[in-house]
Amino acid sequence: MSDKTGADTIRQLARAVNEHFPDALLRKLHIKTPVEGEIIFNAQKKNVVIVTGNPGDGKTHVIRRAEPEFPKKTNVVRDANEIEGDELVRLIQGAVSDRTPLVMAINEGILLQALHPVEGRYAWAKNLVGSLLHPYRYGDDDHRNHPEKTGAVVLDLTHRNNLAGEVVEAVLDKVTALALSETTPMSENARRLQDSTVKERLCRLLDRVARTGFHATMRDLLGFIAHLLCGGEDEIGDVPPRPYYVNAFVDGEGPLFDAVRRLDPVRVPSPFLDDRLFEDEDALDEWLVDAPEESPCGRNLVNFTTRKRRAFFEHKKGLELLRNGHNDVQDILQQLRDAGESPERVAVGLLNRFFDSSSRVSDMLTLWVAHRYHARPVRYLAANVEISAGEFEVRVPRLPKHLESAFPQHYGDHVVFAHRDMETGEGLVMDERLVGQLLDGDRTSGLGVRDPEAYAKVSSFYDRLSRGSRSGPSSTVRILRSDTMQQVQVGVNAEKRSYFIPGGIA
Repeated sequence: MSDKTGADTIRQLARAVNEHFPDALLRKLHIKTPVEGEIIFNAQKKNVVIVTGNPGDGKTHVIRRAEPEFPKKTNVVRDANEIEGDELVRLIQGAVSDRTPLVMAINEGILLQALHPVEGRYAWAKNLVGSLLHPYRYGDDDHRNHPEKTGAVVLDLTHRNNLAGEVVEAVLDKVTALALSETTPMSENARRLQDSTVKERLCRLLDRVARTGFHATMRDLLGFIAHLLCGGEDEIGDVPPRPYYVNAFVDGEGPLFDAVRRLDPVRVPSPFLDDRLFEDEDALDEWLVDAPEESPCGRNLVNFTTRKRRAFFEHKKGLELLRNGHNDVQDILQQLRDAGESPERVAVGLLNRFFDSSSRVSDMLTLWVAHRYHARPVRYLAANVEISAGEFEVRVPRLPKHLESAFPQHYGDHVVFAHRDMETGEGLVMDERLVGQLLDGDRTSGLGVRDPEAYAKVSSFYDRLSRGSRSGPSSTVRILRSDTMQQVQVGVNAEKRSYFIPGGIA
């Protein structure tokens, strides 16, 4: 396998260079997921199977692990990125027409570049391009881009939820086994990470990250678990690494570490637990993991931070530090995805407050519009159209049914807010970035400090909504001063080209 010790291997994993590992070790660390079964199923059905994904997703690796169960005549191309576009098209077309199984790994951009010129000629090419550019369904159309129509399917590993509980537990078991295969300073971290309570808490933490739509590669996950054990590449010799519960939130580099740090329990107030930890009033029976005696807090903020991080994983009340919520953006995205929590009203309320921070209306969407004559922020907005929240839908993206078995527990990174009569493409895409921008606008006074990107997206959406709305010859227009939130109402009679006081004679 390798002359490396288990500790050396873990440090190398923590540096996220596992692509340099020998195949024997990769086999040992392999975590089987449903995507391998889907590759095998399609190969046995004599389909063309194209595996795409980000670097570190393991495109070549999953093909290698599935290959022993392919039909004998399967053509396997582990790296199709070097194949010229015309040759690539001929290769796929030959496999489709001859009904011979073909399995290949390729980057999405290279594949699209090769297929765009021929998607009008071959049904399979149109199917693959559609699957890559429009991977989600928002209704009951489960037949779109189905491989049985054309004999070709794309499996994009960015849809694989590597933070699913069973995957995280499997990685934990394999990596901690490496650490416990010999006596090293990281053995204590490995022992505690094998505790069932710690496993459950870690799985819940990473599931919360996944629910935001964040995609972690398998390499990301292996590197994260390894960092919990060793704390980074510099923990060498007989120097014990920091506790795993500190390493989870400190010093790790990369998007997964950044996402986890946003859920750092230190950020979450929990008055009763905080007071017990800070004053050293906690009792031994409050802790669920048998661990060496730690030094008391002594009203020291650094010690308190360490104890609170440990409490999330090992204290009876630790889960409160996740349930209490860490991030308003994530909480709102969760509400938008939850059909039982009036997601349309959540979206309407958020949009109304973006323009008018004093608004508490969530049952009617006010379509504020403005005319810009210069580059300076607008001071006044006008509205004469309101639409009931009941006329809208929050459409949650889902993978087509033929991919659900390959990518279970997949979470989309957005929802689409649209009028019931709108095409999904005309709706407002609400993702983590836009929700954050809307919240920032809600918390401030005056459009001058609203995010211009969010303002442009919402205004364009309102324009599309306005096209289907018609007012009568007389209507009431609300005028909003954006810096003070003051409002006035003016009656307008379009036929008479006159103004009037609302409630009076038009």
